[in-house]
Amino acid sequence: MLECRFQKGGIMSSIYFKEVFECFEVHEFNDNNCFVHVSIYDKATLFQSIFDYFFSEDTFFRHFNYRNDFPFTPERKNYVELYRNLKRYLDEDTVEMLIKSIDEDEIALLESEDMISRKDEGIFLIRNDKVGKIGEYFLSIILERYFNFTCIIPKIILNTNPHMSTYGIDALYYDKKRDLLAFGEAKLVKNLSSGINLINKSLTNYHEMLENEYILISNREIASISNVLSTKYENELGLALNFGQFIVEANIKEIMIPLFITNGVEFDAEKILPELDKNINKKDFFSLTTTYLVVSLPIIDKNELLEFLTLKINDKVHAYESEIRI
Repeated sequence: MLECRFQKGGIMSSIYFKEVFECFEVHEFNDNNCFVHVSIYDKATLFQSIFDYFFSEDTFFRHFNYRNDFPFTPERKNYVELYRNLKRYLDEDTVEMLIKSIDEDEIALLESEDMISRKDEGIFLIRNDKVGKIGEYFLSIILERYFNFTCIIPKIILNTNPHMSTYGIDALYYDKKRDLLAFGEAKLVKNLSSGINLINKSLTNYHEMLENEYILISNREIASISNVLSTKYENELGLALNFGQFIVEANIKEIMIPLFITNGVEFDAEKILPELDKNINKKDFFSLTTTYLVVSLPIIDKNELLEFLTLKINDKVHAYESEIRI
């Protein structure tokens, strides 16, 4: 179902679309999207449905077999792969980093998201590895299944350091239709306002993050395991020392930045969409036209969902162990 309507004199001042996609109502206003689950008013059903949707065998298996997009078949070797990759999302490690310079508004924001620890030595930034990984994964699946983007490489498989994803670009994709590289940022937060503020904070450092991402993907070993990098950009990656040189060699005129907020509390699309539209600080990078794709996924309660997902993922890991032993 596709609905198109124009609301005069109200909060919406442009074309507003609503489309039913699988288990979501997808609301769109300009380049902003809100994925509202059909069970949004029933928390227990919502959590179970989110788990079933994002962590189904076929969805999960296809994400990690991005080079060939094989469907899942119930074979022992496939259960082994599911087991190994699913265990990544049970990582409870955290990173603590002493903050030397931070203003009170930023402290309040990070504290509201349980990302601040106060000790005698000072204020520490706490980053939970599992929260970041799940946010990145949700973004990846939406880019793959709804927007039909091609995964360049699942970022989680590059994490030789368990906290590497915390500081890098969250998702790396290619939009074949528009011939665009997409560098995604994901936030899993308690409320929409926190997500927008954290996104804006990340965007202030995106120039440096894009440079660091290029260093990562230009590594010959990493590039070789990506269909897009090893075919479309093979020559350009070998000729450029940095991202600025790469965009010249590859004749890139435009890039895309998908911004993804998995937010609790708010779930009314007609309130969320204008907030995304007016409060995200969009700008161009490297003198390129920079297209933004902004997505909200309402989840009612961040902490409760994380507890639920941890339990369900753990159960599934044990179930795969049983399949592997047979």
